[in-house]
Amino acid sequence: MSLNDNKRSFYIAAGVAPGPLNDMELAWLKSNGATADSISDCWREYLTAQGFPYGTYNDSIKLWLESQGFTGGVKTMLNSFYTGTKERSFSNEFSSEFG
Repeated sequence: MSLNDNKRSFYIAAGVAPGPLNDMELAWLKSNGATADSISDCWREYLTAQGFPYGTYNDSIKLWLESQGFTGGVKTMLNSFYTGTKERSFSNEFSSEFG
């Protein structure tokens, strides 16, 4: 399966209503406390709240994924993240800071 297929399956398993993938990603980020209106801004909020200062998406997401024990390139780690868990327990720091 492709990364997008894996993301779609992950979001549905996490309770996000099916729809266009970008809408699903935004809904999932908002369900985890993000408040922005764009995916990139939501990821910036989330990663910053998790202690990963936002430089670029790839740099920040790589550090975040590595901190959770994932290895490899960003695409490999994202695939592992989206296929390795159906639901992920996230820190309440994000919800308290942005919720």
